Amino acid sequence: MKKILLFLALSLGVLCFVACGGTKKEPEVVKFIIDKINSDIEAIKNTPAKERRLDVTSLRIREVELAKNIKIEVTDVISSKEFIEIYLKNLEERNNELRQGGMFSKISIVDPPSPEQIEEFKKNKDVVYYKYIISADIVNLEDILKKFHPEMKDIMELGRVHSDILNFLSEENKEKLQYESVEGYGYFYFNTKTGECSYASDLKGISGETGILGFLSARGHDKYNIWTAQKLK
Repeated sequence: MKKILLFLALSLGVLCFVACGGTKKEPEVVKFIIDKINSDIEAIKNTPAKERRLDVTSLRIREVELAKNIKIEVTDVISSKEFIEIYLKNLEERNNELRQGGMFSKISIVDPPSPEQIEEFKKNKDVVYYKYIISADIVNLEDILKKFHPEMKDIMELGRVHSDILNFLSEENKEKLQYESVEGYGYFYFNTKTGECSYASDLKGISGETGILGFLSARGHDKYNIWTAQKLK
């Protein structure tokens, strides 16, 4: 029902888009995107207790709960042609980085779309892409993760380590926590004919790398984890 209302509300906007020959932000789409992101953040915060185990995902859920001053803004809207050009540029950069890595990195290299597919994508004037920006203050756990890093080497100790970090993030300790400010971006695609609207990945934004959960959780999990701990002397 929500999609139908969104589609009907935008019918006049589509006519204006065609008549004016430009791409403009439609208020109903902007509202839908902001509401969707806020809803996804709340869904993470409301993850049932029975689904929370002593692992890094549950740790990140707690970190999202502690994030504050979250602001979401839809800043721009671009055509399919502009979006595919951004995507191809990011794909080339990512593939070049992977080529410098080891065997497992090279396996992850993705072939670009064919010239025919690219041209077909560019011709699709029914779909536009809305760019959004999220800023927030998130928990800074650099010192805590670094402290527990050596203990992560033993897989049998991981549950206790995550429990200790969760205790550090308890409500009683909330006032002592340190924060850092972060900003990230992402895209939503919007089909002006069907009213369909959802996340789109340009390979570098929030959707392409960390998702909302990863973006609002503490930095450092990629640096301090069981795998990097194995390299410690």
